Amino acid sequence: MNLVTLLPFACACAFCDLNTRRIPNSLILCGLTGTLLSRILTVCRFFPHVLPPVADGLAGFLLPWLCLGMLATLKMIGGGDVKLLSVIGLELGAKCCMTVMWYSLLIGAAWSAYIMIRHKSLAWRMSHLYQYVQKAVTTGTLPPYRTSKSRPVSGDHSSGEFCFAVPILCALLLVLTDLPHFLI
Repeated sequence: MNLVTLLPFACACAFCDLNTRRIPNSLILCGLTGTLLSRILTVCRFFPHVLPPVADGLAGFLLPWLCLGMLATLKMIGGGDVKLLSVIGLELGAKCCMTVMWYSLLIGAAWSAYIMIRHKSLAWRMSHLYQYVQKAVTTGTLPPYRTSKSRPVSGDHSSGEFCFAVPILCALLLVLTDLPHFLI
């Protein structure tokens, strides 16, 4: 996979997430396979200096799991979103992956705030967070944040939840176009 195929891959993930609220593992596997092939070609191209591109790709692959893995375990973010970021990290390396994650979180926070304000669900969301923290402190465990009762039906954004693959796609576009450096 290269940058020409990374963008359509991210678009496909965002499209699936919007339509089904899931990113299929088969799609992630295709992205992972393409990225691994790209890394193998990079290794062949830089054969005497193999370690830097391999280490950077591996670090980029692991970074989303280290930073966001616990949130996925607690169902605060989808596992498919972390997998998508891992494929992006494998292709672009650790530094770009961190930048994509940072912009994704900023875009996602702004989008979520807009949705909660628009649907007047901020109080409900804060109440849900308070109940979650209270339950975690009382029981001494970290239960899943989202359950079938708290998860909205597909297309219902009134709770402030949304498809995080879209902010990831927007952040990837920002990084690939180098737009943040252009604005500064």
